[in-house]
Formats: sequence, structure tokens, C-alpha cells
Amino acid sequence: MLAGLSVAVAWSHGASAQLRIVTYNTLDKPVNFFDNSEFQTIFGAISTESVNGIARPVDILTLQEQQIDSSVNTVQQAADQLNVLHNTDAYTAVFIGSGSDRLGMVYNSDTVDLLDSTLVGVGIRPGLRAQFRPVGYTDAGSDFYVYSTHFKAGSSSSDFSQRATEASNLRNNADALGPGANVIYTGDLNLQSSSDLGYTNFFVAGDGKAVDPTGLSFWGV
Repeated sequence: MLAGLSVAVAWSHGASAQLRIVTYNTLDKPVNFFDNSEFQTIFGAISTESVNGIARPVDILTLQEQQIDSSVNTVQQAADQLNVLHNTDAYTAVFIGSGSDRLGMVYNSDTVDLLDSTLVGVGIRPGLRAQFRPVGYTDAGSDFYVYSTHFKAGSSSSDFSQRATEASNLRNNADALGPGANVIYTGDLNLQSSSDLGYTNFFVAGDGKAVDPTGLSFWGV
């Protein structure tokens, strides 16, 4: 399922790079020929979709529910399929650790440089944070941070409470990056509505305060 909330703090220092950032919970895929074909179809369509007059291939793909072990690495497989689709070898996999239900990212090294990646404490599952800089930019003010996260699912009171805590923990990590940091939050956040504290906690005061680019008064998945 292509889902999740992507919210960003505006660029600082006049940076004007155009990038396409996508989040995807692939449910431990792709792992076979059918998955690979389906993946290429989906991302081929994404690359031709015009948003605000801009159509381009994915620059950064954040992934949830990934399988990484001795027999399969779905993050690397996703990178491989993007390379096949776009006839390049520039797409690179980023992941930490092994096992099931992992987080990962794939980025296009022709358009962004990876400066750092680390796991961050979020809640039941860790988050993955990566620091990027658009290729050709030298000013550190052009750097930006992307989070891939997977919040607790469910509709019980404890599930709502857990998501609220996870959003607060994520915000605390982003706030610590300091004023002026460019931050993009992505992931499978399992939000029920725009009144879910797992959503509203993104917008409390602080250096990492988010802006929802959808501009919707009601939001949910």
C-alpha cells in the first residue's frame, strides 16, 4: 500500500532543488518476478505523474515492512528494480540491521548525496533517519533529513496512545536537529483521522514543527 503522511519544514537558505520523495509499505516485497514487474509498473507511473507541473522519477523512496536476511533483501531489490526501470545504476539501498518488519530507503545518487543514516528511538519500532544533500549543492543549509517510520496500527485506546507517544518521540528527535533544519517525515503512520494525537503532535511548537502539504482539514488512511 502506498500510504503515509509526508510533512516537511520549508527549505532554508534559498535552496530550490526539485525532488520526488515517496513512501511505501511494501509488506516484505518485492521478492519474485511478479513483484518486480508490479513494482516497475507502479514506479513507472509515479515517474510520469505531473505534480505542480513537475514529472520526474523517484529521488528518495522510504520503505516500511522490509525483509532483510541471508535469502532476501527487499530494500536492495527495490533499488535494483528502480535501476532496471530507469536504465541506471544510481539507485542505492539504505538499511540498518536485519530481520522482518525493517525500515529502509532507496535514493538516487545522481540527484542526492547521502551524508548520514541512523536508527532513532520512536516506539514499538525504531525509525530510520537519513541526512541528504542535493547533488551540486555545497551549502549545509541545503541539507535535509528524511524519516521513515512505522507507527502502531489499531483502533484501541492504547493504540491511539501509542501513536501519540511515537509522534512525540519522533518530534523530539527532529527538534534536537535545531532551528532551520529541513525535515521530511514519511511512513506508514496508521493514522485514523486528523484528530488523532499521532497526527496533531507533529504540529506542536518546536524546531521540528511540521507542515502538512495536503492542506486538508480532515486526514486519515
